[in-house]
Amino acid sequence: MKSIETIATVTKDGKITAQLPLDIPEGKHQVVIVIDEKPLAEKAERKQKRPPLNFPVHNYGPWPENLSLRREDMYPTFRTSFCSIDPGKISSKNSLNTNT
Repeated sequence: MKSIETIATVTKDGKITAQLPLDIPEGKHQVVIVIDEKPLAEKAERKQKRPPLNFPVHNYGPWPENLSLRREDMYPTFRTSFCSIDPGKISSKNSLNTNT
């Protein structure tokens, strides 16, 4: 079984025409058709074209030459608070020992 999503044309006499991938062999096939109640032309007419979004633009000039966006430089306590826990301050219950 193969699921295919495509656009089909329905004529006044109830015939349907659809383009299928070339790997589908010719012959009679049992198919399941799900049809949206509104034709594509009606959907396109309902949808109004909106203007493009207008985002504000602010120019603050060039960035300073010595600007660093490294986490360690932006948050000076980053390395000490997350990367260097003294093993002597950890108790056997895997919690920080605040008695030392």
